[in-house]
Amino acid sequence: MSQPDNDIAPIEVKLIRLAPGHYTSAGFTVPFAGDWKLTVKAVLGDVDEARSELEAKLNELGAEVRHQDSVFATLEVLKKEQDFLRGLVGSMLDEGKDVRQQVDDLRVESASLLAQRIEIQKELASKQAQVQVLDKAIMAKDQEVDGGRGVRSARSF
Repeated sequence: MSQPDNDIAPIEVKLIRLAPGHYTSAGFTVPFAGDWKLTVKAVLGDVDEARSELEAKLNELGAEVRHQDSVFATLEVLKKEQDFLRGLVGSMLDEGKDVRQQVDDLRVESASLLAQRIEIQKELASKQAQVQVLDKAIMAKDQEVDGGRGVRSARSF
């Protein structure tokens, strides 16, 4: 709070929450009556804060706020915004966990498919080796049947 017209620098007043919409300052009394400029800061997180400024005529017995919202209503709105932002961040974190789980599932499936591919390649190599053995046996049989006449088999390419 400050009185710029009277060259009174800002005075920081820490508030303590008593109940929803009700705050107090321990041991602070307004130094004197008059028109004061109030700046309300609400901490929204580790690095975020919101500010609201208003003017108030503070008397000895109370204060008449000349602003559409009171300090307490402003703080309550800021608290609701903070709760909304926390909920939004929480849902984003939940969605992030779901996406991470999907990525992990895809990695497991990919590893399984890779293992299947390796097994199929091994089986193919084995079958190709069997085909080569059978081709050699056929060529040998063809030479035996031809009686060594030098006729080549159609499979010997």
